Amino acid sequence: MTDQYVRGEVETITPELAADLLSRNMKNRPISQQRVRKYMAAMVAGKWLLNGEAIKISLDGRLIDGQHRLKAIIQANRTIKMMVVRGLSNDVIPTLDTGKIRTAGDVLAITGGVSSTEARVLAGAVRTLILYEKSENWLAGSGGSNQYLNDNSDVDAYVKTHSQELNENLHWLLDNMPKQNAVLTSSDRLFFYTIFARLDQNFAKDFALQIFKGVGLPETGTAYFLREYLTRAKSKLISASTGRQRHTIIKCWNSMRAGRDIKHSGNIAPRQEDGIHAK
Repeated sequence: MTDQYVRGEVETITPELAADLLSRNMKNRPISQQRVRKYMAAMVAGKWLLNGEAIKISLDGRLIDGQHRLKAIIQANRTIKMMVVRGLSNDVIPTLDTGKIRTAGDVLAITGGVSSTEARVLAGAVRTLILYEKSENWLAGSGGSNQYLNDNSDVDAYVKTHSQELNENLHWLLDNMPKQNAVLTSSDRLFFYTIFARLDQNFAKDFALQIFKGVGLPETGTAYFLREYLTRAKSKLISASTGRQRHTIIKCWNSMRAGRDIKHSGNIAPRQEDGIHAK
């Protein structure tokens, strides 16, 4: 689509018009009542200024950005002049507010048809998946020094490409994993389950149940040592960086898949020669 349909102008937004625009909200990100109250207070005090920040409307008339300002107009019961841009493609959503307010999770909550909680889990897992697939330095995570650091558009595109796989994996984990006192974050569990299931789904399920939930855990050996290690790291009983924990999980997965049982707990620690990708 070209930009020939995009137009912007200052419009007078009444509470009635604000309500009408909000009724055509295309599943925008979750409302922050704190932000609404802040905007409302400025409007009631007469301190709201026309600063060029625009209400954004899609080509088919749906609201894609500006719900907090519109909600504040209604609650303040004030008529406010605002810049309004109409005729935008829905494809611009992942690019809005990048690096400021709108997170990758916000984008997925809008475009992905999932709850805000699920969107945050997906976003975290997908950021790591992208790094894992592109970079030998994925263990470092999403720190700013990583040359493959991905933006919201990358995350959104990846989720769209792998939507069925990711949603099935996410909901299997939600149905089968503990909601509290987990040894890993929900995003890391989704990341690991996804890369492992691509290799062997049944083995990945057994691995997840043993390591992430403690179900069917043997009394000794690789799985037992790994869960104990992650539990102690979670409880801060030992010092273990995220990168080292991830590398240890990969080493143990590869050992278990190859049928090699680690006999001593100290031997689960990864060595320099141990690979950092699942096999």
